[in-house]
Formats: sequence, structure tokens, C-alpha cells
Amino acid sequence: MPQYEIVTNSLHKGQKTVLRHSKRVNIVACGRRWGKTNLAKYVMIVALLEGKRVGLFGPQFKDVEETWRAVVDALGPIITAKNESMYTMDTATGGHVKFWTLKDWSKKDEGRGVDYDVVIYDEFQKIPTRVLEHNWLNAVNPTLIKFGGIAWFFGTPPESRSHYAYILFCMGAVNNPKESC
Repeated sequence: MPQYEIVTNSLHKGQKTVLRHSKRVNIVACGRRWGKTNLAKYVMIVALLEGKRVGLFGPQFKDVEETWRAVVDALGPIITAKNESMYTMDTATGGHVKFWTLKDWSKKDEGRGVDYDVVIYDEFQKIPTRVLEHNWLNAVNPTLIKFGGIAWFFGTPPESRSHYAYILFCMGAVNNPKESC
């Protein structure tokens, strides 16, 4: 197989720390300009280079289009198939990515039954709380558990403590789902 040079964005010390301490489920709730989207792109590109199946979930395509473009640009030489209207791509390494939107209740089951190795929720605080909770608990997490996949949630802290993004963050912050912060 030919050798290709793939260039990814560089990571700052905080992003490297997050990667070094990553677990099966990772909640990254940071303020604006911290580089959450850059870290999401990095995680996705590395997974695709390793031949993994990746699902990215966002509130709307306009919220994740920058990530799509960056991944297409970075992996251009090894993309074997790409569908711009469906936001899917395959790579020569065997990797596959599909972007999904969770803008309203009608999208709550997106990704159900898809065998992903890595799932990324980008701008997760913008996804309606009921949709995020249902999608994670009923559509995505059961498959990740079955196949040993990992999940990343990237976003800014939600404005409401009742938003499921806050609940996810608290479960991770105290490292015990029965406690809350």
C-alpha cells in the first residue's frame, strides 16, 4: 500500500492531558476557544487512520460542517468514497465515518444499531435534552457497550442544570452515576 503523509492539527497541553486520561466515556465541557472542535477532529482522524468506524452526532449540520471539511481536507489522499449529501466517507485504511444530526425528537434514534468504534457528540449542549438523553441511552450506548467502543462528548457547559449534558458531566465529575455535582 502506498505511504501517505496525513497532517493533523497540533494539540495544546490541556488537550493532550484529556487524551492521556481518556476513558470509555469522555465528557469535555470547556469554555469558548479551548479547542474542543480541534480535539474532536483529532480524535476522529486518528480513529479513521486506525481503520475504525466513527459516528459524529451534532445538533445540526451547520454546527459540524467545519469538522467535516477539516477531516476531508486532512484525509483527502486516502479517501476511497465520500458522499457530501449524506456526510459519509470511507478511507483506504478501512475507516468509515457518518455524521448525524439530532436537531429534534424525530432524530432521537439516529445511529441505532450501527457498530461504531468511536462516537463523538459535538456541541452536545445544543442538542435538545430529551433527544440527547434518548439517543445516548437507547440508540448509541448499547451498541458501544456491546462492541467496546468509546464515546466523546464535546461542548460548552450547558446553561441549565436540568439539561442532560449537565447530568452527563456530573456523572463523570464525581465518577459515580448515583451521585451528582
